[in-house]
Amino acid sequence: MLPAVPLLIIASPYRAFSAPMLAYVENLLKTEPDGKIVVILPGFKAHHWWESLLHNRASSLVGKRVELI
Repeated sequence: MLPAVPLLIIASPYRAFSAPMLAYVENLLKTEPDGKIVVILPGFKAHHWWESLLHNRASSLVGKRVELI
């Protein structure tokens, strides 16, 4: 059986995504340095190459930043 994982919603003005989420993860690492943190990022799979130009790449950019923390 899997442990219960709470869903956390971080309020963010103006649809800002990366800064509030990264700040939360950094703060969590400071308060619980030995804890495990799982970040699930949404993604979009484009069917055509030109569709990827229309969609935000915030998830891939945040994923790279989370790996650096």
